[in-house]
Amino acid sequence: MVKLAKKRSDSFFGLHFDFHPTADIIVGDNLRYDVIAKLLDETKPDYVQVDTKGHPGLSSYPTKVGHPAPLMMGDPLKMWRELTAERGIALYGHHSGLFDMRQAKDHPEWAVVDENGVTSDSYMSVFGEYPEKFLIPQLKELALEYKLDGAWVDGECWGTKPDYSENAQKAWAKVSGTPIPKSDDPDYPKYREFLRDAFKAYVANYIAEIKRAAPDFQITSNWIYSQYMPEKPDVSVDFLSGDYSPNNSVNSARIQGRYLANQGLPWDLMAWGHNSIGSWLTKNRSTKETVQHCQEAAYIISQGGGFQFYNWQYGGGSTVQEWAIPTWAKVAEFVRAREPFCKGAKPLPQVGVFLSSEGNKAEGSGATAYPGTRTKNSANGLIHVALDCGYATELLETHNLDDRDISEYGAIVVAQSTWFDPETKSKLMAYAENGGSLIIASPVSARLFGFGTSDPVDKLIHISDGESVAPMEATVSDLAAISGAKVCGTYYLDNYMGNGPYTAALSYMAGKGKVVVMGIDYGCAYSKNRTTCSKNFFKKIMADVFKKPLVTVEGSSFVELGITRRDNMIYIHLLNYAGPHDVSSIRSYNEIPKLGPLTVKISDAISPKSVTIEPVHKAWKGNPHRIRIESLDVHTIIAIEL
Repeated sequence: MVKLAKKRSDSFFGLHFDFHPTADIIVGDNLRYDVIAKLLDETKPDYVQVDTKGHPGLSSYPTKVGHPAPLMMGDPLKMWRELTAERGIALYGHHSGLFDMRQAKDHPEWAVVDENGVTSDSYMSVFGEYPEKFLIPQLKELALEYKLDGAWVDGECWGTKPDYSENAQKAWAKVSGTPIPKSDDPDYPKYREFLRDAFKAYVANYIAEIKRAAPDFQITSNWIYSQYMPEKPDVSVDFLSGDYSPNNSVNSARIQGRYLANQGLPWDLMAWGHNSIGSWLTKNRSTKETVQHCQEAAYIISQGGGFQFYNWQYGGGSTVQEWAIPTWAKVAEFVRAREPFCKGAKPLPQVGVFLSSEGNKAEGSGATAYPGTRTKNSANGLIHVALDCGYATELLETHNLDDRDISEYGAIVVAQSTWFDPETKSKLMAYAENGGSLIIASPVSARLFGFGTSDPVDKLIHISDGESVAPMEATVSDLAAISGAKVCGTYYLDNYMGNGPYTAALSYMAGKGKVVVMGIDYGCAYSKNRTTCSKNFFKKIMADVFKKPLVTVEGSSFVELGITRRDNMIYIHLLNYAGPHDVSSIRSYNEIPKLGPLTVKISDAISPKSVTIEPVHKAWKGNPHRIRIESLDVHTIIAIEL
């Protein structure tokens, strides 16, 4: 009897293998059914994603629609499908979408054209015939002929380039009656938003077309509604996913999961199972060790997401590293042990870092429709500092002001932005006036909220925590006086405390709540200047405005705190942030320092019926509001039944 595979929404742990075949790779030359069977039997994933078409545009199976890799000796996709189907494991294709170098060569009329008239040799236009003539037929082939369960379409939002092709010109002219503006034109932001809408229409179209032929085929566009495009989901993808950085991966996972956790869709993130140097084609890949995988996994599953990891696939899709299977089996065991306490749980409001979606869209230029922005950099730095200070922290986007009860947050920290919708400002100020604590952590944002500031300048300051100072390269403004306000943060212009102090932050009562206005873009500054002093500066401000967090942890500053809830359960996640995960020269490591003993203090606002330490299933018999954890290895969960 054939086992039924889980839907992606029901899945928690997966494996990913792609290799982006090129013309010189021999595909399927030594198909190792035995090794792949051993891998599946020892790791027992819910799903596997394998290569079907990479960025070079060559397919790793004998496609009748696309371009099979020229040196094809066997069919690895057939092998994967047979072995996964026997075990009830879902199979997804890693399929490159808009990034297709072969189609750019064969069909330049489908490719993007830049503002100088140069046709891309890599990227497809969302306005051309590529989806109807090529992408959709090949995805249908995977769904109907190979019986795949879905596709993870790569090279999409970040592969959407400004497009001046004939088709793009015609589409823009229909709505504007003018030629497409150049990047230095005042109307260019309007075109970039038009391009973003066109990208979403492109994704919605190919999903709809595939589902007409294969209704159960599950699809996502890689990185949609993520940090790349932080906005309200309005395209019916089946799940959200992305592959975070192969290097400095713990910090990457720490941030990326928070862009997905509040989007209201099933989500997972893919870890690179190796530290790589160079491009995605490099062979210089150091396979990560068990503790590295587990530490990264903890940072994702503790936020309610699923975890998958990727390792370089050898032999042209024929096999994987057999020697590494025992390591991967241990990782699977680690993740599965925590699944009952993580899957489906949602963040419990404590600290929210607010990113203005409309401001992020208004900012940035460059080679994609979704460029990097200072808005995101600022939000990311604020997430880091709030977590470093010991607070459970989420990312909030503009639409979350409506789909969450923001009055539940002890503090909302507003990142740098060059634009806020008037309604957004009104909601945030109302939050403060009704009893919340609002920290406007940027002088540019402060000015848009109506506070007086001088023109911001970039300079070196020395932030003060009251006992010491530390340098910060920051964007700084002088703050105008605010009636009834007090100075709650200062800085100096030298390391001797001889030139200063100057006002870094002011706080004042606003109705029933409190507002802090900062003269420093603290998020962007902290990302580059993570010192004990800069952390303690922010910690003092937080302690003043958020006096009663639900949970605090004593014993180590390397403990990261997360709090989630599901039904009548609250889960307190203790994560070990220690280790050399952000040291570029250290490519693998097999242990991180244990932390503890720790004291976890739980507010009297929570009335536990029972408390257990997970995943070891140890009942806590002591004071339910003061829990002692003797030693924290990687990830411990305190499960509280209400």
